[in-house]
Amino acid sequence: MIELWQVPLLVIAVVVIVDFIARAVAKRWRLPSERRKQLKTGALALLAVIGAALLWVAWPLYGTSTLASVAAVAQTLIEAATLWLTYQAYKEAKAASHKPDTDKVS
Repeated sequence: MIELWQVPLLVIAVVVIVDFIARAVAKRWRLPSERRKQLKTGALALLAVIGAALLWVAWPLYGTSTLASVAAVAQTLIEAATLWLTYQAYKEAKAASHKPDTDKVS
């Protein structure tokens, strides 16, 4: 039986594994950047659906007060993911600003 404190660790492990698989697929088949983003977005959407299904099953088993604690942990994880995604977008924008523009005619 999975203890309640183990849930955030399992979620983080699943997210890391999905990201690792997405990067491995991208390297193996040389997927374009847009396709990699779609792959990651789809994987995260699948994780959200699985999380919603687990919540639906867990609600009657654990009760409202326990699920309020789980919601607080989930909010922390979502905030951490938002921070990470913001940093990744910043890195991409910074890399794009340093890339020479080859479309301009001199």
